[in-house]
Amino acid sequence: MHGVNKQTTDKPPNCWECHHFGVTWEPALPYLCKEMGFKSARLPSQEVLAADGHPCRAFSSKTSVQNSPIERSYFRK
Repeated sequence: MHGVNKQTTDKPPNCWECHHFGVTWEPALPYLCKEMGFKSARLPSQEVLAADGHPCRAFSSKTSVQNSPIERSYFRK
């Protein structure tokens, strides 16, 4: 998985702080994990923990993504 950040604490990942987290317009499935490609009624990290027994390994902090250099080739001529 690209952009994976390891958790430095024992706290479970907070989806609201994850770069891959999204919200849908579907009332039955309001949450989305873009990295793993699924929608759910519960937060994706809760779904992963229930299915796998391990905390989400795809967590990528929004702050680390914003602070990382991003190549934007579409600005180049």
